[in-house]
Amino acid sequence: MLVEWPRANRWWVRVLAGFVILSAEAWWARTTGIKGDIWSAGPILAGPNQFFRLFILPFLLTLLYVTAASLRAADNRHADPPAPLRKSILGHTLCFAAFALLTLLLTRRDGANQGSASLALLWFSVGVATAITGILAAFDPSIISRSNRGAALTVLAFAVASLVAMPLVERSWNYDSNVTVRAATALLRNLGFAVWSEGKRIRTPHFSVQITPACSGYEGICIFLIFAIAWLAWFRREYRFPAALLVLPIGAAISWSLNVVRISAYVLIGYFGHPDVAMNGFHSWAGLISFTVLTLGFCAYSPHIPVISKVPDRPKSIVEAPASDPMLYYAGPFVAMLAASMISRAASGSFEWFYPIRVLAAAAAIWCYRKEYRAMQWNRTHSLFAAGVGCAVAALWLVSSLRFPSPPAPWTHLLQASPIWRITWLCFRVCGGVLVTPFAEELAFRGFLMRRVQASEFASTDPRQAGWQAIAVSSLVFGLMHGTRIAEGMAAGALYGYTYKRTGKLGDAFLAHAVTNLLLVIVVAGTGDPRYW
Repeated sequence: MLVEWPRANRWWVRVLAGFVILSAEAWWARTTGIKGDIWSAGPILAGPNQFFRLFILPFLLTLLYVTAASLRAADNRHADPPAPLRKSILGHTLCFAAFALLTLLLTRRDGANQGSASLALLWFSVGVATAITGILAAFDPSIISRSNRGAALTVLAFAVASLVAMPLVERSWNYDSNVTVRAATALLRNLGFAVWSEGKRIRTPHFSVQITPACSGYEGICIFLIFAIAWLAWFRREYRFPAALLVLPIGAAISWSLNVVRISAYVLIGYFGHPDVAMNGFHSWAGLISFTVLTLGFCAYSPHIPVISKVPDRPKSIVEAPASDPMLYYAGPFVAMLAASMISRAASGSFEWFYPIRVLAAAAAIWCYRKEYRAMQWNRTHSLFAAGVGCAVAALWLVSSLRFPSPPAPWTHLLQASPIWRITWLCFRVCGGVLVTPFAEELAFRGFLMRRVQASEFASTDPRQAGWQAIAVSSLVFGLMHGTRIAEGMAAGALYGYTYKRTGKLGDAFLAHAVTNLLLVIVVAGTGDPRYW
């Protein structure tokens, strides 16, 4: 029997299918340990490293943005049944198998194939064939051929422009670093501290830091611009263009200013005798804190700026009674927990001693909106199904954890603490992971984000009417919140989202999430291996 895609939502089914295939292949590449050394395997691949980094990624991103609307429109106009995709999927699988074999040959540890131009050229050709067959497996070729052909030229123009722009950006990194160093030094001097700069290094009598190009602020600016552009594109009907584009340079300037403050605080923490906190905690998390503050401020206030927004001001009754805004009690506990986690990690060294702050912050937000939560439908209609989903996610998480090396156990730090603080910390860790975190995350990602993607009036939206787009977007954001476990986080988010969509009860999604975390706690307690958490 030939395989055919369902007629409804075929566009998103194809995207999800392609994402699943690519995720499996990316997981293979990661588990085999293939990283940047592939590019030194032959003379033909020594140069393409920069080409792939600076051309292919912008090309793919632009392709996704430019052709999405035309592909979907063509898909909706397509009345004939889609062509069977069995041959495309089989061809892609065979190409990827050959690509994997050639990759292993190129990266042999004995170096037997090092410098083989013919093998490198074959590897490159098979890789291109793998990408092409992957696209054909995810999309109907007839739809692609009928889509806007001008999009291809636009994609190519954007990709070539990125090649021209990147050398200019690289040259500006050093200049940006120098400006950032001077600004941070001037700020500290105005505060009365003995600080001087030597090149890209800020020195004090007791502490010094090297400001690399990555710390100069351009990464934060680029990430904010990407986020802001995506936000404006998604909610374009709620903004006035081109006036809305004014927020981009303003946000970039604020991002750079926050980075100067971050570097200054980093120097001060080390100056006052806490280099471990400065380097292992604050340095890693202060940038995320500033980015989160900036993006949350952008999301919260930009829709209410009359010059750029089409959305009328909210009724006065809502302004006077903020507790009636459903976004606050759906996202409030998670935002409080996220802010507290950033602060606790930034204030900690190699071990997060202040983890209880996370639980207390989220619990305080939950207590503030307890009346609203009591009015929600938390009754579980499919408890066995939800528990089964939780077990499946836990099994997926445990199996995928095997590819990571076991990190140093944090218990050695706990053993240095007093028995009372040790027991207190462990109790907060278990309660936070099993109860508070699932509650806050399900409210935010399933209760709010999944339904908000589906409709602006999310509070009155039936989750059973949520489309796969809503599940995909909420799962993507949920996965990004899990650091190096993005793929596993996305899979878990998709299963929790499906549970919410299937049952219509947020209590079922919460139960599935809580069961997952409870099983992980049991495994970590039984094995003493923290990589499973």
